[in-house]
Amino acid sequence: ESLPPADGERPPLGVTPIKVPEFGNACTAYVPDDYHPSVDYGVVVWLHAPGRYQPEALVEQWKPLCDEHDFILLAPESSDPGAWRPTDVRIVRRMLDEVIRNYRVDPARVVVHGHEGGGSLAYLFGMSNAEVVRAIAAVDAPLPRLLQPPEPDPINRLAIYTTLATKSPLTGAVTAGVERLRALKYPISVHEVGEQGRYLTSDELAQLVRWFDSLDRL
Repeated sequence: ESLPPADGERPPLGVTPIKVPEFGNACTAYVPDDYHPSVDYGVVVWLHAPGRYQPEALVEQWKPLCDEHDFILLAPESSDPGAWRPTDVRIVRRMLDEVIRNYRVDPARVVVHGHEGGGSLAYLFGMSNAEVVRAIAAVDAPLPRLLQPPEPDPINRLAIYTTLATKSPLTGAVTAGVERLRALKYPISVHEVGEQGRYLTSDELAQLVRWFDSLDRL
């Protein structure tokens, strides 16, 4: 059904930089061009693999998924180009707060998704911001060994998605993390990607976004 025209000034749409004055990190967001302030939008916080911050390619990959499922993509850059640092958690939170302040966000569909070192930071970010994050999706990244996951909150549920490669150097660490999370009764989906670790195919990514989209019904 068509929506009435939005009143007043609209926030930036399409590909837009997110700036937080006290931090110098680059951060790109993609907001669907048909954004309407009466629609609730999910947010995917995307944490890149170390040394691979490629916002143009990322937006090209995510734009159709965001348009179809009413998601805003938020892609911050790590402070150190070669690695995420634990202190980046605070920077990413400030960038997420900017999006929540300026756009209409569905609190049931705020997710953090990362690849390799970005996946490790996704665990750290999601578990230290469990009051706003509803899901963590880590690709080719184990639960950090020293991270102590909090007891699951029955009201603010935090769902976990992880990939598992059967013959990768990370297989043991990913499996151990899954067992730790299951023991704590976290809802966890494990997606096998073959023998060696890799990022998701376009079909697998579309399936993951459908899972993100279902979080408000879980």
